[in-house]
Amino acid sequence: MLKRVYTYNLLIVFILAIISYYSLVTNIGYIILGLAIASINFLINSYVTSYVFTMRKDNPGALIYISLITRIALVCIIAMGIMRGSESGGLAFIGGYSLHFIGILMYSLRLRKNEVV
Repeated sequence: MLKRVYTYNLLIVFILAIISYYSLVTNIGYIILGLAIASINFLINSYVTSYVFTMRKDNPGALIYISLITRIALVCIIAMGIMRGSESGGLAFIGGYSLHFIGILMYSLRLRKNEVV
């Protein structure tokens, strides 16, 4: 699953790179950074969830909540740091972070299509 989602994310980055090359988009770095942070966040979430449900039997909810709060705090700190530099860069970062959901959506649509056949 992770490999497929990351493949779709790389496809999105490739398409954005082509678009930015021809349209001279200045905030492409922030968009790619947002997509990369979202992908790393997704990877950490996958590993923590897998660890909690396979290894830990005592109070698994606490580790999930600690992981959630830590990941949200780190993303917010990065976004605030970018927003201090430039507001348009911060919006581009948030847009790039949101693009990760397109990769997840593409994966789920492909999975659903394969199950129907």
